[in-house]
Amino acid sequence: MFTRTVHGQDLERLRREREAGDLAYNDALTRLDAAIRPRAALPEIGSASRADELTTLESLAARTADARPPRERFWRRWLRSLLRPVMFPTLERQAEFNRTLVGHLARAEARRREEGNASERMRSRLGDELDALTTFQSRLVQYVQQITPYIDTRHREASALTRRITEDSTVASAGVAAGLEAVAAAQRALEDSFDLLEASVRVMKREMSRLRDESAAAGGKVAQATEDRPARALGGAGVDEGGEDAAPVYVAFEDAFRGSHGDIAERQRSYLGYFEGASDVLDIGCGRGEFLELLRERGVAARGIDTNPEMVARCGERGLPAIQADALRHLGGLPEGALGGIFSAQVVEHLEAAYLVRLMQEMYRVLRPGGRVVVETINPTSWIAFFSAYLRDVTHRHPLHPDTLEHLLRAGGFRDVQVVYSSPPPASSRLERVAVDRELAATPAGAAVCELAETVNRNADRLNDLIFAEQDYAAVATRRA
Repeated sequence: MFTRTVHGQDLERLRREREAGDLAYNDALTRLDAAIRPRAALPEIGSASRADELTTLESLAARTADARPPRERFWRRWLRSLLRPVMFPTLERQAEFNRTLVGHLARAEARRREEGNASERMRSRLGDELDALTTFQSRLVQYVQQITPYIDTRHREASALTRRITEDSTVASAGVAAGLEAVAAAQRALEDSFDLLEASVRVMKREMSRLRDESAAAGGKVAQATEDRPARALGGAGVDEGGEDAAPVYVAFEDAFRGSHGDIAERQRSYLGYFEGASDVLDIGCGRGEFLELLRERGVAARGIDTNPEMVARCGERGLPAIQADALRHLGGLPEGALGGIFSAQVVEHLEAAYLVRLMQEMYRVLRPGGRVVVETINPTSWIAFFSAYLRDVTHRHPLHPDTLEHLLRAGGFRDVQVVYSSPPPASSRLERVAVDRELAATPAGAAVCELAETVNRNADRLNDLIFAEQDYAAVATRRA
């Protein structure tokens, strides 16, 4: 009994926890966004007036040093000459002081300018750092904003993967159950068939014992009669003694189970290519004349034989050349190389082994070099064909494995033999394969599911090859010169 592990109250609790987490995350993100400050304006480095003052001082010092006394009257010159010895040392010291002061101010101005340039460079560098810090803060917010989608997408992916693994496990389990059921059904069918075969073997043993007793009583006359007598069949290549009374019953059986005239003609259409350009083609066991009609449409001269008078009558109604005859007797009355091709569909499974061996030899004898023989029968390696089409018809004598029919043709003289399969069951009847998603193999649980699904698929393929193989096959042989 299936028991849920996650209930409605659990889902509601998880939803509330998720919403609370979303709210706390959004609040923290809002506070982080608000903490980003715009870049502060840096103070400008103003230019001092010392450069102007220094220029003025230098100009005054130069005029003082280069000034010449104006033209003076005699008494002024006389007075200057008296005062010069007294004032000149003082004036010299003052001039020296002025030059020292101007030099000091010039050096101070140079240092100030150098410091100003350094401050400007530092200001530019600080501005770059502030820009980088602002960019980093913005990128940090963008990164934090991606955390929720990142976690959310991984969570959704993990949930979807979990659901997929669960679904694939369910499908795989269903496939295994279907496969096991098919195997069990096939086993039951095999058991039923084996029971039927065992019963048939018992009947055959009793019949052989009776025949031996009659043969011993008649002095061996029965054995000779059996060799000369045609194969027993209600329709096709051989004639059953007194089987004419059952002929209408077998015609009705074919109408009910083998298929309509149109269906059989469509199935046999693929064999027309083997008789392209041929003449004097013989259809052994022509039945209702489906293949004779196809050959006539292609302009290929052909005739048919059948042991069932009702089948021959139907061919006559369609204007098809057909006679009632036994295959061995008919071929035995033909000269060597009389036929350009031989076709026989669903006949050989009605014949005894000794009759088949002689039939293959006669086919080879009456066929011209380059002529082809096409022998179609039920494919017993297909379980669906054996347990339905073959066992349904009580007139079938022996199922012929493709290897067996190929060997009989080679034993009859043919060297160029190939087997062609046809009539595949509908695809809907085959066991379905389990879809395998290779992406699941990335996880241990997914790899286990994939391995289980592949095992189920391999078993399904094997069962399909056994149960639903092509239902018919034809052995195609060519007589070489």
